Amino acid sequence: MSIRRDNHYVPQWYQRQFFEPGRETLARSLSGPDPALAAALFRRCAGREAYVRITRTIGSIPLMTWDVWHSKDSPDLTALRRERLNACASDHDLSLEVLAACHAGQQGAIEDFAAQEIATGHPVATARALTMLGFADESVAAGAMLDRFSNHGGMVGRAADAARFAYQRNSWSRIWYHRLAETDNRVDFWRYATLLGKIADARILLWTVTPPEGGLLDRFGPSLDRTLERRIEAWKKKRGNKLFGEDQPRDVYLEAAPPAFDLGAGENYSAKLAEQE
Repeated sequence: MSIRRDNHYVPQWYQRQFFEPGRETLARSLSGPDPALAAALFRRCAGREAYVRITRTIGSIPLMTWDVWHSKDSPDLTALRRERLNACASDHDLSLEVLAACHAGQQGAIEDFAAQEIATGHPVATARALTMLGFADESVAAGAMLDRFSNHGGMVGRAADAARFAYQRNSWSRIWYHRLAETDNRVDFWRYATLLGKIADARILLWTVTPPEGGLLDRFGPSLDRTLERRIEAWKKKRGNKLFGEDQPRDVYLEAAPPAFDLGAGENYSAKLAEQE
């Protein structure tokens, strides 16, 4: 299975500014010596697309999203990452943030943030946390938090069902890929490749390995690229107009509440949550 980073519509000399070893964007370079300035620069550039859009991996992660999660850890960058997660207005946007975090080895940060959001007791925060976990890679912590909401109703229950669906698709993709990599039977290879091509998403690059030389996957793996790319594009369209697994609300409902506004639902929701457990 090949891993491509080149965008053939972008001149190679332009790509090399970002992809050569040791080359980083300015904000990411500043995240070590001056994290506050790096975070401010990221915020300043948010929403401003360049004439040529640079993305990373087959998941088409925007360069800024990639660099925010690959920058050096600091309180300033942690706050920025959480702001970005809370600002996501669709499941697709959330999936890109989580995917970039996983590529940067930051899944633990995603799980910590999700646990803190769930602890607030607010339904929206809980639904967002569960959706994030659904788009993360397979882990004991993520699976346990999703299982905790397996019998809930209402918006949180529907978000948990959608998150579990996404999470399980990744788990099954792992199974079909490993069987695909191990088999020497051509019929089984076709069967597992078909199953994988129906459910895989961009997380596939998090856990695929170089296949044994001379095996079926080594010889015929590149023929699966187009199928996987179409499936990833299909997931993008499906998630682009969804939020927490449901139809995306109008923009007015996605605006942040004023700083002094108190939903007042935390204690009531926490009590109901305790009753259901």
